Amino acid sequence: MVQNYPLFWRAPDAQYKIVSTYDRLSRSVTDKTIAKTLLDSVLENRYKLYNAYKPNTDWSKAQEDKEIVAKGNRMARDVLVENIFYFYGEAQASNDLGDWKIAMVFSREFIKYFPVDTNAYFFHYNLAFIQYRFFGLLDSAYEDYVKVATIYPQDIYRYNAAMTAYTIADSLYRKAPYKKPANAPADSIISLTSGEEKLIDAINSYARIFSDTVSKYPIDSLQNLKPVMGVPGKKTPDFLAYAGQIYYNHNDFGRS
Repeated sequence: MVQNYPLFWRAPDAQYKIVSTYDRLSRSVTDKTIAKTLLDSVLENRYKLYNAYKPNTDWSKAQEDKEIVAKGNRMARDVLVENIFYFYGEAQASNDLGDWKIAMVFSREFIKYFPVDTNAYFFHYNLAFIQYRFFGLLDSAYEDYVKVATIYPQDIYRYNAAMTAYTIADSLYRKAPYKKPANAPADSIISLTSGEEKLIDAINSYARIFSDTVSKYPIDSLQNLKPVMGVPGKKTPDFLAYAGQIYYNHNDFGRS
């Protein structure tokens, strides 16, 4: 039915039955080779369900009943979450870059199609972490750390995300530090390099988030049920002074 009537309103239910059947069989067999083959079928068919019934697919657009669309989209979300957690677990157990890459790609898809879901915050942080820690994708990791720090209402990863974004931007800047030309006229503002612009953005993001130099926020909360509290705002004056020095070196005395 799924193949012959892909736009039928009950198609997601049929696809989910396929997933459930493979899942049940994979748990019931004792032969490890057969179990692995069945598990692969579970993962593959979960992704098929997600890909066919996520928001804005042909199936979603073909349905007139919004409740049916919402149900299909929720099913797509749920199986994607299951696949993400599976590959997180596999990657953490084996440290295999292939598993980390799949977890990274799936996390990116999740925040694209389910940006306000309760899981989006956690997956977005992990996406940034995987890019940074395992693949050295510094520019995209930086962008995602900034988003984790600024666009979500939750606090638990805010400091870690803002601080790591700063660390990445600072490291990129230090790889190619700016050297002021000896003959630069003192009354002419010199444009910032791309590395300096990123560093200034990271500092400004941090300063906007932690402008208060006395309030406490979670600063060690990645694995702790009761996170350690600190005062990240204490670093803000030093960061702003660093930004001021960069502007000063470019003769931008007003911003300095």
